[in-house]
Amino acid sequence: MDYLLTYKSRFLSAPPYSLQDALLRLVVENYNDMDMRQKTNGAFMLGWITYENLAAEAFEFLRGKYDQLISIVKDNNQDSQENVDNHFLFRAICEALIQPGRPDAADPYVSLLVTNDIANAVNRGATIQFYCQDYLWHRIDLRGGYSKQPAVEDIYNEDGVRVSHHLQPSPTESIADQERKYLQRAIDTLDGIYELMGTKVLTSSYYMVYLVTLLTLLQAGIQRNAAASDFDLPHYVQKSLGYIRDFRTKHPEFALISDKVKAYLQSVKEDFEAYLSTPSFPIMPMLFNKYSKLKQIKSRCWVQSGTADAESVSEHTFSTWLMAMLFLPEYHPKGYNKREVMDMLLIQNLAEVELLSKGPPLNPQGIYRSKTMLCADCS
Repeated sequence: MDYLLTYKSRFLSAPPYSLQDALLRLVVENYNDMDMRQKTNGAFMLGWITYENLAAEAFEFLRGKYDQLISIVKDNNQDSQENVDNHFLFRAICEALIQPGRPDAADPYVSLLVTNDIANAVNRGATIQFYCQDYLWHRIDLRGGYSKQPAVEDIYNEDGVRVSHHLQPSPTESIADQERKYLQRAIDTLDGIYELMGTKVLTSSYYMVYLVTLLTLLQAGIQRNAAASDFDLPHYVQKSLGYIRDFRTKHPEFALISDKVKAYLQSVKEDFEAYLSTPSFPIMPMLFNKYSKLKQIKSRCWVQSGTADAESVSEHTFSTWLMAMLFLPEYHPKGYNKREVMDMLLIQNLAEVELLSKGPPLNPQGIYRSKTMLCADCS
């Protein structure tokens, strides 16, 4: 199986039918015996096959692996090596499937990126490693060859794609400085793709993946205060708003994009506009102040039943969270993640703040004057 990267090296410069056929046979016939790194590289390489009959066979093979993995990774946010491995492999399979003539292949993967923390972190980490390869590849065992997919053993944390395990502090640069530099390089490179391709980028099968990857990296930069360096982060944030606008108004397939992706783009647009309008973007205090208003919103069922001192959404959320912490079992025979359940209880009613901003005002007792109450359901 160590011959896999040799095939890849030759394939880059000379892709005759015989070599593409040999690559396909190598991956398909040996896939179950490959380790995770080899599976990831093999799956990704199948996306490069160009001869129609071979590409059709590769597509069917990849589609089968996609169907096997999607149910495993879709709702799995566990920060475990096994889950990271599965998301890493799933990313390679999806990238291989996103080819001209299959415009719908990108949407399921991008929907996963914007809803699953691990998928998002793995994609950002792999992107940073790829575009910073001049530094990072010297610290990854490539088994004698070049690999676009970084080593699966490398963990990507959720706090903005840290690559600290590759970096060593120097007399002039801390690890944090180096991390910021490689994050910036990835942002700059992805932005350069748009500059290079111009309007043609809108017809690219990879456009949505490139766009969402760029946006998630910018979000990581904002959260990690990348603007504290000499990197002009607001410049790229401003340009990305134009990319979002073009995607929403000019992309031929935008109407077919899932609601999850559309909602994500709208949310990013609002956040980026707020970032540009605020010299310092204190996102955590902003969120805290925003959702502290839940203390003002009364639970609907108690108000409707005439309870004089109805509990607020904040009180309701805390009591349900406390019950979950005390009474939910740590484990269940059918398997579940108690932490995810508790996290969900904390955030399930955050949207009530938005309803409050659109609803009628509260009276001094904290109850809506209107009979049509926009209070939270206490179920």
